[in-house]
Amino acid sequence: NKLEKIYAVLEGSVLMCGKNIELGNFLIISHPENIISIYAHADSFIKNTNDNVLGGEVIGFVGNTGTLSNGTHLHFELQHNNININPKKYILF
Repeated sequence: NKLEKIYAVLEGSVLMCGKNIELGNFLIISHPENIISIYAHADSFIKNTNDNVLGGEVIGFVGNTGTLSNGTHLHFELQHNNININPKKYILF
């Protein structure tokens, strides 16, 4: 069972990489212009705090970790100035 890859949406620096009860394995990337991307419930990440990443670079693998996860998926959030924004307006899926 091959795990799907997680890609960074933009270049930036890993602000935090860790694990908590609800989100499981999570990673937060700080991007230029006060943009932050959040990735959660991952199986694992291959980047760590303070690592630089490029847009489109593999940062980890989709999983089912954390109490808020009930199946393999990626929880993704995009924020600008600490306000959640709809990623569909900015990213081609």
